[in-house]
Amino acid sequence: MSKYIAGIVFAYALFSLYRIISTFAPDFSVFYDGARGLLAHQNIYTLPMYTGLGYPPFTLLPFIPFTLLPYPLAQGIWVSLSFLLFLLCIFLSLPKPTIHSFCIVFIFAFLAFPTKFTLGMGQVNFAALALLLLALRFQSGILLGLLFLIKPHFLLLLPLFGLRYIAQAMVTLSIGVLLTGLDLYGYYFHNVVPQLLVFTGRGIYYNQGLGAFLSRLLPNTLAGELTMWGSLLIIVSSLWFIWYKKLSFEKSVLFIIPVFLLVEPLSWQHHYVFLLPVFIWLAFHTKKYLLLFFSYLLVAINIPHAPALFLSHVFFGNVLVLSLLYHEMA
Repeated sequence: MSKYIAGIVFAYALFSLYRIISTFAPDFSVFYDGARGLLAHQNIYTLPMYTGLGYPPFTLLPFIPFTLLPYPLAQGIWVSLSFLLFLLCIFLSLPKPTIHSFCIVFIFAFLAFPTKFTLGMGQVNFAALALLLLALRFQSGILLGLLFLIKPHFLLLLPLFGLRYIAQAMVTLSIGVLLTGLDLYGYYFHNVVPQLLVFTGRGIYYNQGLGAFLSRLLPNTLAGELTMWGSLLIIVSSLWFIWYKKLSFEKSVLFIIPVFLLVEPLSWQHHYVFLLPVFIWLAFHTKKYLLLFFSYLLVAINIPHAPALFLSHVFFGNVLVLSLLYHEMA
């Protein structure tokens, strides 16, 4: 039965993919225009774009080949590639992939709003998740460095890796910095980073981290203070838990993923596709299936017009996921 349902969902996925390809993926346009500006030796942070670029210059390197193509074709290839990487992420996350288990995960994963949000925006999330899962499977510092290259947020994972992997990752990242030239980094850290650290506008619905949750309930100044100290406490206590319980490398990374989503300053809903391997691991290790399904619903739904407290439903779902992980790994 799951195969037939998966077939229907897959057909719906292809139809959705066609619609995405034929419309406009705004985040991909930023990467595309930024990569063109980088090649033209322009200040990529002052170019007219759909939104401002908040990433370091080296994150544009993977998009340089796409600038050789007209924008519509480049976007179509990127979105299609992201969908294929989404399928790869499911395969890599399953402990013993079978057609039955793959179909069930595909149904739930594709119908979740973060998946469609990632594809529709043309985001890099599935490329980043695939690199993370491949780095875990092959214990590769180079793949880890490539992950940092396209998604620097994952530098939070560094304390979990051994020195050899950290060295390989840092060399890979350094090559990316050198390839983009050093001139833009001064502007980035002096002008762009301070704007990213300003604690205003965090309560927008699509932001679902700790800071967004607190900013919906409290004045900005108090919410900012509590977010800073709360994030620090969460990170330190999570690393202590990993060390104290002597968690395996795989479990350590799985535990850190929801932590990363909690403390990230701008934890957009499309970032929650990173919970895919966490949900799959819990599905095979917990018996609290109702809580797991409820946490999935909280993360998967999209209700931008709701009472203030319920606007943080993804935040609550992520906290529940972290609680389930703690219960199973303690």
